[in-house]
Amino acid sequence: MNTTVCSGSALTITPVNVTNGIVPTATTYSWSAPTVTGEVSGCAASVGTSASINGTLVNTTTLAQTAIYTVTPTTGSCQGNAFQFSNSKIL
Repeated sequence: MNTTVCSGSALTITPVNVTNGIVPTATTYSWSAPTVTGEVSGCAASVGTSASINGTLVNTTTLAQTAIYTVTPTTGSCQGNAFQFSNSKIL
């Protein structure tokens, strides 16, 4: 998954069913603080689990930066395979 968002704008991503997979009802997500390519503030891990992937990052440079999240889905007591989500930040 990839997305582009302006620096300082709230980001909310809720994975949906796609050709190669189905997102089970009541799936929640947790993630570690993202790995970034440059100067980005606001990098934080999830607190508990959430029904969507969210956060607000601020690019403190004049160049586009990328934040890569590693996200783990959970449905009930079943933990799914972690996947990566990339967020390119543009001023």
